[in-house]
Amino acid sequence: MRRWGAFGPPARPGSRRVRRAWVSVAAVVAGTVALSGGAWWLQHVRETDLQSAAGSVTTSAILAIPDEAPAIRFTDVAAASGLTMRHGPGVRSHALPEDTGSGLAWGDVDGDGDLDLYVVNFAPLSVQRGGGTGALDGGNRLFRNDGGRFVDVAATAGVADAEGFGMGASFADYDADGDVDLYVTNFGPNRLFRNGGDGTFDEVGAWAGVADPRWSTGAAWGDYDRDGRLDLYVANYVEWDTGSLAAAVDLDGEFPFTLNPNAYSPAGNRLYHNRGDGTFEEVAGAAGVADADGRSLNAVFCDLDGDGWLDLFVANDASPNRLFRNRGVGEGGHLGFDDVSAATGMADTRSGMGVSVLDVAGGGGSGVPAAAWGTARSPDATGGTEDAQRAEGAEADAPAGAAARNPSAGPDGWPDLFVANWVAQDNALYRAVVEGDQLAEFHDDARAFGLAEVSTQMVGWGTLAADIDLDGRTDLVVANGSTLQQPGRPRLLQPQPAFVFWNGGGRFYDVAPAAGDALAAAHDGRGLAGADFDGDGDVDVAIAVNRGAPLLLRNDTVTANHGLAVALDASDALRFGARIRVTVGEVTQARWVGGDASYLSMHAPDLPFGLGAATVADRVEVTWADGSTTVREGVPAGRVRLGRGGG
Repeated sequence: MRRWGAFGPPARPGSRRVRRAWVSVAAVVAGTVALSGGAWWLQHVRETDLQSAAGSVTTSAILAIPDEAPAIRFTDVAAASGLTMRHGPGVRSHALPEDTGSGLAWGDVDGDGDLDLYVVNFAPLSVQRGGGTGALDGGNRLFRNDGGRFVDVAATAGVADAEGFGMGASFADYDADGDVDLYVTNFGPNRLFRNGGDGTFDEVGAWAGVADPRWSTGAAWGDYDRDGRLDLYVANYVEWDTGSLAAAVDLDGEFPFTLNPNAYSPAGNRLYHNRGDGTFEEVAGAAGVADADGRSLNAVFCDLDGDGWLDLFVANDASPNRLFRNRGVGEGGHLGFDDVSAATGMADTRSGMGVSVLDVAGGGGSGVPAAAWGTARSPDATGGTEDAQRAEGAEADAPAGAAARNPSAGPDGWPDLFVANWVAQDNALYRAVVEGDQLAEFHDDARAFGLAEVSTQMVGWGTLAADIDLDGRTDLVVANGSTLQQPGRPRLLQPQPAFVFWNGGGRFYDVAPAAGDALAAAHDGRGLAGADFDGDGDVDVAIAVNRGAPLLLRNDTVTANHGLAVALDASDALRFGARIRVTVGEVTQARWVGGDASYLSMHAPDLPFGLGAATVADRVEVTWADGSTTVREGVPAGRVRLGRGGG
């Protein structure tokens, strides 16, 4: 079994059959054709053959929903709550940045206890080319929450960024003054809005050294060197410029090569080390995390190997994902990161977008269900398996190294990663394979959990790992939306319905079609952010819609279960990366602050847990980012605020 320090890529697990081979060949051919200008052929392959192949696989993989599944319900209350806007000005012009964004973020910007929502938008590309104004239709929105009713205060707060081409947003108190600041990634200079504490913000991105002028996408906060100051990692996508727009428009009726990320060089990422005086130093190269070959869309800090230091996962498009292990501090200061992507099986070349860190076995799930494997062949010497297994007529690969992890033992507290991917690539569920008390590698178990083939036709973006029905098991919500154009209507993209995966204890089932009109309908979903915005104890969901109105999905699920929201009262340098474990009886659930990265978005700061029928959590344990712990026992359902001393 490979450990973190091993070299060379591990053998791939069992075959993905003809579909995997077809997609690999198509990807190579598509890239070659795109670069040679064969736009018509690429359009035909991607919109006809690819969708047809995906459909044939997905149809046979849909699992019947068990009778015991709850009646999960969501209601779109965006318009009724005042959350009104339209993403994207004008009509689509076949420009790659237009199809990629945007996101949204929850945070209490005014400290009144209500969660406010920042929604990212973009100005017309004519603004980036030096003409016109972005004031009409463009501009981001800051919706202040006044008891469940939202009012746009972006202009008065100074965060509208009306001429920016917005991608993502995140809230964090980077200067440790007690209120949340706002970082916005753009195609163009990024913005850092420092909260003045009086309802207004000052834009200090250039002064602080974080106004990267390139195309930035995801952002991750965390104190990677444990010096007590919050640092920032920024994912950059490709070297795209507005000169590409003319070529895209000239190929109006077909799929232009300008929409293929392989046509552009990777941009390279940034790691900003917080100096403690309000400014940052860029150290990605020195720390070993620039990922110069990656077309990055997302990033997340999380202590994946349990050594007390924040590791870094980067989701890349059309290039391998990266996992960087934090080496910690040695003599002379921080030692930086090691790229362990290949050694841990995480150098996946699929197109990763949304990312959620979760303990999939937590909450009493049985781990990978034995019934899904049939009679699994023992892993060979390289850790792989040759035979695909069958269960109830659907293929499922037997996870390599599953016996080492002993999934039947239930929750183990190790972080797993769910990653939403592009069409015909299936979403991934990377489960930690543990040998003794050491993390050895990750294995994609999405098929065994029912999360793979059901997603084959979809392009997945924003993600949420949360207990929707409060039964003590982590569910998943995924925003979908194709980047393929509608046949005969090239100015429009193909909308797709979202997923709501209910965790049935070792299997996930998509219950979205029966969860309300808004979820049954198709949208061009992108960013997704969860929060209990109405304060009723369950998780609601906001979804950003590309060139549409955002959705605010109120959780109206009727249940007798109880929940516990855990808020951490400490600096963000201690909070981001902290692990929270909640125990009820013999079951322990784990979640990581900042680990549920979604896509271009940020969930609410409180971490929700389902307690099932219990009204009291036996134990709540917080492991802070510096390795210290706080424990409280006998915590009643509702909301609890924990500080360093347990108060």
